[in-house]
Amino acid sequence: MRMKANEANSPAREIIELLTERQCRFSVLRPVPLRQERVKDVDLLAPADELPRLLALLAEHFGGRDITWARPVARHTFWIQARETLLDIRTSLSFLPYKNLTLPLPLPLHPGCDPRDAWLMPRLPQDILFTLWTFHLILDKRTLRRSESFHLYRALFARSGPDLITSGYFRDTGMMICGGKRLAAIQALLDQARRRGWDEATCERLSAQGRKILISRPVLLLTHAILACRWILRHRISHGQTFSPITSFPRHPG
Repeated sequence: MRMKANEANSPAREIIELLTERQCRFSVLRPVPLRQERVKDVDLLAPADELPRLLALLAEHFGGRDITWARPVARHTFWIQARETLLDIRTSLSFLPYKNLTLPLPLPLHPGCDPRDAWLMPRLPQDILFTLWTFHLILDKRTLRRSESFHLYRALFARSGPDLITSGYFRDTGMMICGGKRLAAIQALLDQARRRGWDEATCERLSAQGRKILISRPVLLLTHAILACRWILRHRISHGQTFSPITSFPRHPG
């Protein structure tokens, strides 16, 4: 396939292809635009013990001065800045704005992406991609429709039947997150949203389900409040997230 100049020069694509060729253990969690020279961030899933190798490969490829890292307030999360591209890396299956809802499930690792139209599509199986993206929108975002990735999510799954909503992976993940009764409500709302073209009222009811999950679990709610305070303090003191050179990255990140 012949690539346009701005597709060939995309740092995000270059990074994904490098990590795939060097057989890193990771997955891309959401599609990456092909026709943007500057991609704001790329969402990845990778084991914590893979990060030192990943950093070393990026430093070897781009030069150590162009690679920095940070540990944000969100749990199980590392940020790696590779030139102008931010890699937002989760080291567990975790949800909510500060990633304090963690699931004891193995990481679904399917390295690489495949070009499709104007996007690099993750190689995750459809049921896993749909499940993780759906709960990301419901749990991590305040309002479903205002998420930057919502319109692509809607376009990709507009024609999907109920198979993804009732898949075994969606069911098992949802049971761990919210239990059977609330999961059934979420499945019904997703099916309704699909049939109604993802109308605003149904999407708002889905977002409300995410807020109810947080409120219904006191430990999660308390941890969320503590992490939110830490985020406010950090940003008031340092005026944003501070990035460090790769020489300071821990050998055994947890």
